[in-house]
Amino acid sequence: MNETVSNNDLSSRIQLAIVMAIFGTVGLIRRLIPMDSLLLACFRAFLGAISLYAVIKLSGRRLSIDKIRPKFWLMVLVGVIMGFNWVFLFESFNHTSVATATVCYYMEPVFMILASPFVFRERITTPKIVCVILSFIGMIFVSGVLQAGFGGLSELKGVFYGLLAGLLYATCVIWNKTITDVPIFDRTLVELLAVGVVLLPISRLHGDFASLSRMTPAAWGWLALLGIFNTGITYGIYYTCVDRLPAQTTAFYSYLDPVLAVIFSQFLLHEDMGWQGLLGAVLIIGSAAFSDLGQFREKDAER
Repeated sequence: MNETVSNNDLSSRIQLAIVMAIFGTVGLIRRLIPMDSLLLACFRAFLGAISLYAVIKLSGRRLSIDKIRPKFWLMVLVGVIMGFNWVFLFESFNHTSVATATVCYYMEPVFMILASPFVFRERITTPKIVCVILSFIGMIFVSGVLQAGFGGLSELKGVFYGLLAGLLYATCVIWNKTITDVPIFDRTLVELLAVGVVLLPISRLHGDFASLSRMTPAAWGWLALLGIFNTGITYGIYYTCVDRLPAQTTAFYSYLDPVLAVIFSQFLLHEDMGWQGLLGAVLIIGSAAFSDLGQFREKDAER
């Protein structure tokens, strides 16, 4: 029995590591899809919802309609926020390097710390204050302001969009914490559908439909990969691992995403962050990871 549990745990850890590596490729794939960010987020949502529903059916699960109904509109709200989170992240990739955009996006734990006294009635401890300060110092390094000043407007727009995406992601996490009685697969499916339904008319009004003419067969293939595999199927595997592994383990593995994104950006796209950018990335990712893992140590100490 113990050996079986251990094997299941090891299998889940390997799957989670693979999933986080796949998430780390989102920026690279976005670079290969010459589509407007609004349209891309809309396509991704619908393709992700369809593939996630297929995962649910194949796994023998059934949607818990009775549990979905009371929290339906809250999940729709979270879905809309998640959709714009994607839009701004995709725009960030358009204006700056994949590494810089991803690192800015992972300022999300800092936003969570700053919101915790108001939302969760939690006090900000000294270690958390240090994490926030180090993260902001890292943000200055990553932004490139010290090297190029404020002249690189496009680069700064990319940094701003990445930070805004991180802020929206933190908002999603906060609201999702209040939806505890809906199975995570069901909740994610509703949120993905909400992204698609809400962004569809917005894309029709404000999206750049001319970008569709730039789509090649290869680009459509990359889009299918992003929506079906990187979103629907991979989310399904991710949430299965989350159900099996301790929260601290999941939090630790989640930082493979930005680390691998930085590595992919450096070696595959040849986007050199420079030593200051790399130092900033280390400060931000390290501070966020320390903050996340520190929360579990605090909870263990309270028990």
